[in-house]
Amino acid sequence: MNSTRTRILLAAASISCCLVSCGENSEKVAVMEVELERLRAEVERLKEEVVTVSSETSDVRKEIAEANSEADQFKSHQRIELETAKNFSEIETYHSDLVASREFLEERIGVWKKATRESLVGRALENIRLTSGRVIAKARLAAIDDDTVTLELPTGTEAFAYDELPIDLRRNLVHEETIRVHNRLQGTAP
Repeated sequence: MNSTRTRILLAAASISCCLVSCGENSEKVAVMEVELERLRAEVERLKEEVVTVSSETSDVRKEIAEANSEADQFKSHQRIELETAKNFSEIETYHSDLVASREFLEERIGVWKKATRESLVGRALENIRLTSGRVIAKARLAAIDDDTVTLELPTGTEAFAYDELPIDLRRNLVHEETIRVHNRLQGTAP
């Protein structure tokens, strides 16, 4: 575009020089006036082209600004995604640790429960009132498992489900469900 302007300016300068050197030569003057008019039209066309290019440049700048804004938003979303993924990873780690802790505690409780039950085997019990109303005057704990308690009676051994035993005896035999229900009824459970 600058070379075209330069060309126009040089042409205008040469026309001016010719007019001065030509004097009154009307034929040359007419040719020069036509050339001058053509050059003026070219200048006007170039001015319009400059306005168009300027407008297009402005539009391109707006598009670039919008693209930069979208890129910034995309980067922001990527940061949020990365933070979310990191948080999710931390939650997964926490969950895994929690599961491992729970398994460890359940295993330790199982060991404790077994040791407690084994320590009770052989103990003498007197005057046990079952939930059915039956009274057992004398008995000895023969075995304790998760579902039943086996008592040695004067007449032989007999297995009883936990729900047949009085609640105090159930709690002493480490029956977790009984303890949970009792705590719920007492308002001390979570």
